[in-house]
Amino acid sequence: MFCDDLKKLLPLYQNTGYAKNTYKVHESSANAKVKEVVWINSDFQYFDTQIAKDLTAFFSNANADSIFNFDCDGAFIVQSDTCKYLFLNELKSTFAVGDIYHASYQIVSTYIKLNMVLSLLPNYQKQDVKVKGFIFSRPANKKFLRDLYCKSMDKRKQKVCGEDLVLALCYNKSGPQNVTIKFSQLPKLQGIPLGDNALFDKLELYHIDVAEPNDSITMDTSKFV
Repeated sequence: MFCDDLKKLLPLYQNTGYAKNTYKVHESSANAKVKEVVWINSDFQYFDTQIAKDLTAFFSNANADSIFNFDCDGAFIVQSDTCKYLFLNELKSTFAVGDIYHASYQIVSTYIKLNMVLSLLPNYQKQDVKVKGFIFSRPANKKFLRDLYCKSMDKRKQKVCGEDLVLALCYNKSGPQNVTIKFSQLPKLQGIPLGDNALFDKLELYHIDVAEPNDSITMDTSKFV
């Protein structure tokens, strides 16, 4: 199992392991409005978040591209009857274009670094694992999304980075708000000499509303595998 091998390879990172039936992802900031996601109905292989943070420091010290300077709040693998899934989680207190856009890159950056480490393990094959990213925040204001949509239709108005992603992800959706993206669609990855082994083939990105006054949400894993 990945966690057993990873703990042998990197014994310092002991917050890597298994959880049966329930796994919780936390936001540590005292001012966070969305503090916890409780995943249920699966067995989980979870990874120490400090792994990605330490690699962030490594790439920052190496003056690498900014894409490597982000990390997210939680990562784990679950398995269905036919496939393994890597779930990457980022918790945000507010809904804004900049927040959602930044969260998407926190998820992508964490994937690149975690995939780099997992690729050292004997039983890990990137192509065997589907990647899903989850952004949790307060719901978007419907008028804000309508105005953003109208702006996107007006060719005279200059777009702000992330607006297309937010519209695709959150506008006029019923049920889970999601979009499938490929690494070739992400501007921050353009021009960086990364091989196919470093990147996902495609990533399903979800936005999940956490309505006030709740600061926690429970997610049924079986609905996403």
